[in-house]
Amino acid sequence: MLSNESIAIIKSTVPVLEVHGTAITTRFYQLLFLNHPELLNIFNHANQKKGKQQAALANAVYAAALHIDHLENILPAVRQISHKHRSLG
Repeated sequence: MLSNESIAIIKSTVPVLEVHGTAITTRFYQLLFLNHPELLNIFNHANQKKGKQQAALANAVYAAALHIDHLENILPAVRQISHKHRSLG
């Protein structure tokens, strides 16, 4: 269980994630593939080029931060993400 202090810290990131989330995840994927090029094979290259993967991750992180004290609100999205990841092995 997260402490009230941790929840407050996470909630304080919501405005930054709302404005800069996609820029943050775009940089994340750039560094991920630079440092681990072997992972390129498990990602859809078209989604990467179009920014869909970056946006999806940004939206998921934003939703988790926004609903950190009521994560049940994002359970349907988490299930969808987990099914996709499980299908990839």
